[in-house]
Amino acid sequence: MNIREIAQRTGISHTTVSRALNDSPLVAEKTKQRIKQVAKDLGYELDASAKSLATGIRMTIAVLYPYSTLRRIGSQYTSELIQSIRAALHEYRFDCIVNGYDTVGEDLSEMTRLIREKKVDGIIVLGYELNRDAVLALQQSTQNIVLINPNPTLNADGCARILIHNEYGGALAYEALRNAPKEQLFVLSHDRQQYAVRTEGFLKAMQSDNSHVWLAEDESFETAYRYIMEHKERLPHCKGLFVVTDIMAFGVCKALLELGYSIPDDIAVVGYDDIEWCAYCTPSLTTIHQPRSDVARQAASLIVQAVKEKASVSSTVVLTPNLVRRESTSS
Repeated sequence: MNIREIAQRTGISHTTVSRALNDSPLVAEKTKQRIKQVAKDLGYELDASAKSLATGIRMTIAVLYPYSTLRRIGSQYTSELIQSIRAALHEYRFDCIVNGYDTVGEDLSEMTRLIREKKVDGIIVLGYELNRDAVLALQQSTQNIVLINPNPTLNADGCARILIHNEYGGALAYEALRNAPKEQLFVLSHDRQQYAVRTEGFLKAMQSDNSHVWLAEDESFETAYRYIMEHKERLPHCKGLFVVTDIMAFGVCKALLELGYSIPDDIAVVGYDDIEWCAYCTPSLTTIHQPRSDVARQAASLIVQAVKEKASVSSTVVLTPNLVRRESTSS
């Protein structure tokens, strides 16, 4: 089956059929869909290399994530997000190359090499810690860049940005705990700016100050567990605890249960991210859901638009998290 046969079947010119199968904006959408449906019915598959030669598009997007997210259990959120992005790109028939970068040294040489060699059409970058120098380094190789959840203060002119309203997410966490007296509510956080925003949202909603913040050394399961065990003298004064990641919340719940506390009767717990395990732990974890599917769809749409229009897309999309109530808080 070839393009000429599809043209004969549809009664449409060979040129128009070729343009439609390559998503050309010169073809009306109704005509394009009709041609694609006939092609599908006839079992036609456009050869990727031929399409690349015809359009100059490699049909491949790179997804770049920070290596710091690969801490054993801590990589779950990143893994789920990357899988969602891969699936969203597949809807546009784009392939996906996944690579990491060092948030300390900002080593982007491998990614810029791939772009220079024209092996990818653009990049989607995950990570709050990406700095201006790294953005400039990437922009020297391509203008097709989408940043997912970068620092809102980052100067990223020429890049599309997808932001999560983390301060609002922190306020939602307070809503889940507001049945308890304010003086008995606390936050277990970490000093990374991304978590500071979540903490600030919680404190603003509670109209409180940093005296209600407990700071852990890092955001791992083990550290959160150890923090509770080493500061158990604080627990009799606590009725509700907002933990800024689900991974940390799992460590907190393990420690509380080992110390004989009932969740949520003695101390209610709220996490953040809504990774898959939240629904299956005991008790199941009330948490703030990050809209991963929406993030992935928006990222795929923006990067494909940039590639096909051969122009950078500088729009900013702000997505809102939502509260998912489960057993770790009272109804």
